[in-house]
Amino acid sequence: MRILGTFLVLFVIMGFALLRGGRPERFAIIGLALPLGLDPIYHQLFGYREFVAFDLGHALFDSCVMVGFGWLAIRANRMWTLLIAALQVPTLVAHSIAAFELPGIRGAYWAMTEVPFYVQLFIVSCGLIAHTLRERRIGRYPDWRFPLTE
Repeated sequence: MRILGTFLVLFVIMGFALLRGGRPERFAIIGLALPLGLDPIYHQLFGYREFVAFDLGHALFDSCVMVGFGWLAIRANRMWTLLIAALQVPTLVAHSIAAFELPGIRGAYWAMTEVPFYVQLFIVSCGLIAHTLRERRIGRYPDWRFPLTE
């Protein structure tokens, strides 16, 4: 039920981001949605580990998200992007610790890999609302700190 609720909230935020958000908001929500969408396919192919051991696939997903969010934090003309990039760090630390297969890691591994996602989703939602209100107040403004070649 938690997964269904997560998908529902994610789709609502994604719809709002695609309709009203700037490119950083769209990039961030896709960065959160893509691994979540690929997760069922990954588990069909490689099984489910229940947070009892290091999961290389999820570590790779989260590493790619970290690179994307790091790029976004550097380039986007938004402050909230720094927060979502920073929240990816505990997830990578959790994968690193889980690689040592310490006893009793299950709860900590779950919390350090799953909780940041929900906080990031909340931050992106707040950033999307702030962007919408700012555009309403001052009009269009640059999405990026430095001009990108498009």
